[in-house]
Amino acid sequence: ASFQNFILAHYEFNVFTSEDVDMVTHRMIRTWMGELMEAGRSHRTVARKVASLSAFFHFLRKTERLETNPAAKVKVPKFEKKLPAFLKDKSITTLFENIEYPDTTVGKRDKALLELLYSCGLRRSELILLEYHNIDFKNRTLKVLGKGRKERIVPFGEHASEAMKVYMAACQVDNWDFQQQFFVRKESQPLYPKLVYRIVTKYLQQACSLSKTSPHVLRHTFATHLLDRGADLNAIKELLGHTSLAATQVYVHNSISKLRDVYQKAHPKA
Repeated sequence: ASFQNFILAHYEFNVFTSEDVDMVTHRMIRTWMGELMEAGRSHRTVARKVASLSAFFHFLRKTERLETNPAAKVKVPKFEKKLPAFLKDKSITTLFENIEYPDTTVGKRDKALLELLYSCGLRRSELILLEYHNIDFKNRTLKVLGKGRKERIVPFGEHASEAMKVYMAACQVDNWDFQQQFFVRKESQPLYPKLVYRIVTKYLQQACSLSKTSPHVLRHTFATHLLDRGADLNAIKELLGHTSLAATQVYVHNSISKLRDVYQKAHPKA
């Protein structure tokens, strides 16, 4: 396919007629951005397209097809980052105290899985990869294998501990082997991402009215609830396994809204 057809198909970039890549200018790209926004594309979508187009031009420059990257002079439109969705205390109570879980090994596994996600703020992949020998029930800590294969130690609470023990007892009755991957399914097979997603979504939809009910919502809830109760931001960063404090600071916005409510109710001149 010609360069023009490629660009049109992948980026909706149709503001020039020449098939010569050298003819593309930063003004053309700005015009294209304007057309996308007039067509109703969000700032986030336009920013992503510009970044992708810039990477493509960077590749052409690196392979000596271009002398300069015309997208380098283009400012990417700013967009507001979406605040992480999280469950309120009432929804957490509903999730763990008011919902009836099946009295089966699967039901007990699902509750233990949810308890641990909320108790530790684990990523879905960290939950799936959790091995039995990395769980210290005496000290209530986990050794977690996070992003970049970095290990960290994370504490877990009494409720999660109890739910995991109930799950293990059920596994022993049904001959499910949890001695390697801790969370398993029938025939002791490890869980897989889509299954974890379905489990979490099934119960979160019963507990809350959030439109997003992925496993990451429980991670967001873990961090937000810690911050609301005065936990240090650096400590939360370590618990979540973030490499940068900037990644953790997004949770401050959720807590600020709560502080604003307290201020409005309590301050005499609010």
